[in-house]
Amino acid sequence: MFFCMPHTQPAELAAADQAAECDEALSLALERLGSWLRRATPAVEWNAVALSTLAELSRRGPLRISDLVAAERITQPGMTSLVGRMDAAGLVTREHDPADGRATLVCLTEAGAAYVEHIHHVRAGVIARQLAALSPAHRAALAGALDAMDALAALPQSRGAHSL
Repeated sequence: MFFCMPHTQPAELAAADQAAECDEALSLALERLGSWLRRATPAVEWNAVALSTLAELSRRGPLRISDLVAAERITQPGMTSLVGRMDAAGLVTREHDPADGRATLVCLTEAGAAYVEHIHHVRAGVIARQLAALSPAHRAALAGALDAMDALAALPQSRGAHSL
């Protein structure tokens, strides 16, 4: 018996291989960049999850603990504890959700917003100094990728991401 496989043009295979190689190279470069950003920016008193939580509240406004748990991928008790510490530090407050009396919203305070802005400003300064060390061509290439980086950062996160 003879089986006929669908014929794929060599050019199509080459394009698919090139796209896969490009995606792999981009993925590795973004991983290295994420590590570089973490190392290049100054340490602060709050950990990465706390900073990310504050930034999320800054971007999206008041959120329930369950929304923060989903966004930051930590446990409910862990987020509750973190919110408690940030509340005690004056960075957030907890208020009743007007839409659901049983729920609580976590709200960024003015001090929390100022802290997020300060951290952003400090980190942006450090990164700007590093960017200045690049060639004009490399800076132009990065500037040309701004729309793509913003589009990537705006993609919804998969809640069922694979574990390592």
